[in-house]
Amino acid sequence: MTTPKRAQWETLFKDFPAQKQYKIFNEGYNICYNRSYCDDLSIPDPKKRGEIINLCKKIACKYINLPDIVRSERKYSDRCSYFIHWAQDVIRKHFKVDLASNYYYHFIFKLIDVAREISWEDLKSPPCQRLFDSDFKHWEVEKDIHDYFKNVDTLSKKIDTDVDKRNSYLEYLTYIKRLYENNYRECCDPYDISYSNCPNYFVCNPNFHPNELIAKINPDTQVRRVTVKLDQEEAPHYKENQLDTILVIKVRIVQLVRHTIINRIHVKLQKDLALK
Repeated sequence: MTTPKRAQWETLFKDFPAQKQYKIFNEGYNICYNRSYCDDLSIPDPKKRGEIINLCKKIACKYINLPDIVRSERKYSDRCSYFIHWAQDVIRKHFKVDLASNYYYHFIFKLIDVAREISWEDLKSPPCQRLFDSDFKHWEVEKDIHDYFKNVDTLSKKIDTDVDKRNSYLEYLTYIKRLYENNYRECCDPYDISYSNCPNYFVCNPNFHPNELIAKINPDTQVRRVTVKLDQEEAPHYKENQLDTILVIKVRIVQLVRHTIINRIHVKLQKDLALK
């Protein structure tokens, strides 16, 4: 959703780290020679098929060149998070009207297969984790939170130097604070702030809470970091090794549920195509 505020923020942050990185994605590495990725997409409508194949190839080409595009990040997972949020933004804008169509699901499944193939054959690395497996309607929120964390150090410095922009920064931080607190409980474990259930977009370290920057703009404002209240029965005193086991089990359950749902949808779509 494009709003006047969002357009204003795009201008305000155009020279920040995340925006600079997306600019490289948008402007470079558009041609991949001798690649047949995406050509076998099963879409009956010739016009739609051409559009979606071109979109698939565009995203695949960026993925092939990921190490060269995202040079600012050393960790593979951070490179992946940039790719995922750039790609999801492109997909979201393309399918914003046509989401209900089966074309969207065919496209996503194909793109995941292409990414896996590229990972093993071109990048010689495991595929990026959790590719396109979250709710389409939540992608914009995830990208906004991700970009906040990537920009937080720069934003902290800008608040000190760009006095005339502090009101704009405050409006933005108020928006981010709402997203942060709405997603904290799902993404963060109160027993281990170093762990995130949402590694592609959420950093659970409380030092990065938007309140920390809001307090720099309004020193007299009382701000509190987010807290998660647990009932007595929800807060047992686990030993460290027990907690590690619980976290692993929780992650495995979430992954299993996601993959089961995706596989069922995939099978249904294949049956629907066979009947046409």
